Amino acid sequence: DALNYFGIDKQTYYNNVHNKLDYSALHPDLALNNLLTSKNINLFVVSFSPKEHIIRVLSSLNLISNVTDIFAVSEKNCTNKGDCYKDIIEKYNLYNPDICVVGDNYILDIEPAKKLGIDVALISTSYHDEILTFPNFVNFLQSNWFKVDKLAK
Repeated sequence: DALNYFGIDKQTYYNNVHNKLDYSALHPDLALNNLLTSKNINLFVVSFSPKEHIIRVLSSLNLISNVTDIFAVSEKNCTNKGDCYKDIIEKYNLYNPDICVVGDNYILDIEPAKKLGIDVALISTSYHDEILTFPNFVNFLQSNWFKVDKLAK
């Protein structure tokens, strides 16, 4: 990983980067919150960011109550997001047809899920072959692409 290559401690990097962020600049997204609430789905956040940062962002956006669990890759002893996807499947007794990974990075988010046979959707303004792509998460939720009855809590 890049931080190791340059001899930078992950915790030091995260502390220097995330302690300088202005979380007050984030505002609740009412449309997204309403859609997540109406879909009644289990939502898991998997990120390379520290869990404290993820919680602060979700709280600032007033989305924390919509999240079932947060998986910070570095804190879960995962080497990549695919390992975290496996942990979620095991911990919550889920089955691949019941899961959809939605991400904004093809290599980090989508490829590991595809390797596990999980359905995927990419948030991007660029087209990718054989992958449903949406300009944002709200558009994905509005599309009814996934079967809500399969993902219901």
